[in-house]
Amino acid sequence: QNVLGSQNIESLDVIPYPPSHVLDWIVKFFLGGFIRKLLASSKPASYCLCLLDLLCRLRFGQQYKRMLWADMIFFQGEGSIVDDSCVRSLRILCLPFLAKHRYNKKVVSCNQTIVTTSQTKSILKNVFSTFDLNYVREPETLNMLTADGWTQVGFMPDHAFLSVVQGKDYHLKLEKQ
Repeated sequence: QNVLGSQNIESLDVIPYPPSHVLDWIVKFFLGGFIRKLLASSKPASYCLCLLDLLCRLRFGQQYKRMLWADMIFFQGEGSIVDDSCVRSLRILCLPFLAKHRYNKKVVSCNQTIVTTSQTKSILKNVFSTFDLNYVREPETLNMLTADGWTQVGFMPDHAFLSVVQGKDYHLKLEKQ
């Protein structure tokens, strides 16, 4: 309610999960360190955001323009926040990060699986703590992140994790949470 405020949502426009692009590999190889440092910064310098803006404009094209026109960004990383590559390339985190830090858009992260490593723990916590709302899709991620001190994270179950394969005990565990 606080994030949406009194806005009447008349339409939602979806930016699809970006397929792999040659620019992802070029940026990861030549600018991966820059991307890591930028995402690790709680107050990124304006010149760094300008460079990120240019890179995102080149990388995302029409999706970048849709981000500019949007009032609010709903970000779904498709369960891909799991290794060091997500903090060294443009593909996953940079467009919502840019929307929040350069254009002051409201960003809601939903349906994520986030697995931190010693190399990504503080960077991912920094990125997601600047978003307005964060929801993960299974209890294991929620428990891991709250144990690591994340306060801005909630649970939004994904139907894929509620399948019959999981069994009755798993469903009862989810109902208690």
